[in-house]
Amino acid sequence: AAHVPRFAFYRLLLSPMSTDASDSVAFHLYLDPSQDGLGDGPERQLARCREARDAWAAQLLPWLASHVWEREPLQLWVWDPADSRTHGRGRRGGGGDEDSPAEEAHVWGRLSVGGSVHDEWVVVAALLRLTGSEEGVSATLRDGDGELLLIEAAYSLPDWLTPENAPNRAFLRGGALHLLPPSPEDERRGSAGPLSASEGLSRLRRVCAGLRCGAAVRVGGVASRPELNGRRGTVVVEESEAGRLGVRVEGLEEALSLHRRSLSLVAEGGRPAASLQPEATSALSRRVALLCDGPDGLPLRHTAAALLPLPAAQLLSSQPQLAAAACAAFEERTAQGLERAAAAQALHSNAPWTRVGVTLSRSAFARLSALRFAAPAAAKPPAALAAATPASADLGAKLGFGLALLLLRG
Repeated sequence: AAHVPRFAFYRLLLSPMSTDASDSVAFHLYLDPSQDGLGDGPERQLARCREARDAWAAQLLPWLASHVWEREPLQLWVWDPADSRTHGRGRRGGGGDEDSPAEEAHVWGRLSVGGSVHDEWVVVAALLRLTGSEEGVSATLRDGDGELLLIEAAYSLPDWLTPENAPNRAFLRGGALHLLPPSPEDERRGSAGPLSASEGLSRLRRVCAGLRCGAAVRVGGVASRPELNGRRGTVVVEESEAGRLGVRVEGLEEALSLHRRSLSLVAEGGRPAASLQPEATSALSRRVALLCDGPDGLPLRHTAAALLPLPAAQLLSSQPQLAAAACAAFEERTAQGLERAAAAQALHSNAPWTRVGVTLSRSAFARLSALRFAAPAAAKPPAALAAATPASADLGAKLGFGLALLLLRG
């Protein structure tokens, strides 16, 4: 029988479109200690993290502005190990030390993604950008199912890796996936166990000491930026006649010119880091390219017309992101909630009706369209309008009730 890695079974068994509202993805970004000789006391480390958080937000937010998040937008916070309030928010819950971040100041975030696999991979794309554009930055990422990156790269992982020993061995660094190999002591014992976050981060920094890395080149990955208009090159490792390893960008001249800086992820001695996983990185890059398939490097969106009372239409026109929130609220509706929402909707029965363009993710629009719903008579548009644009009337009824449900939540 063909050998199938254990992580591959996880990928086959896990549903990528779970609609559990508790589904979330959490990430942590760690800065290497500064090299200026001034030391990194707690206050200085926090200050460096705040500066990095602000710089990264300024880098990411303009790019992410057009993305339609299904539950929550990506936000960056500073983790203060001395502040217990951040500890409860940052842990996934229910796990041991391997589920906790390293006990040092760093930048982190967590967002609910609901049923959106696209939102998860927008976060992955953002972390690849950040770690690829900054030297000395390492990132971890987990979702409700565990090690998202390892599950996706299951067929490219070494045989020794199992779900039991994987915690805190996988990091993004230099825009690539790194996997911490067993230590000599592990090899003598014949087994490798899980690591704490602090131990894993310390090992990664030792393994990657002396690496040269920089923006956008990912060994084994896709060398692309939005300004290339979708034209990509592929980064590959090659060995010279002298036995030194380097990288080469295969593809269009536009891609080559963008990546001519020294971004090789190759150690000073000419050997790649032992933790570097080119094939697994390539698998992640392919997944990002598949799901973030728009010209801006984000998932394509779907815009449709919805027939709504004028106050609701004006609200969605001024706050377009509310359409996704209304969609989520309608999907999670209860009979009691719909009864209360119907009473609220009836208040607008005499308001004029109008069509308004709303933008949703493709998956959210497909799910919403598939739901059968008969709005109460008091919440229906005039019959002539509904008959002329039945699809707009159906979408508007669902979003209108979703908005009412949101208002009832307060």
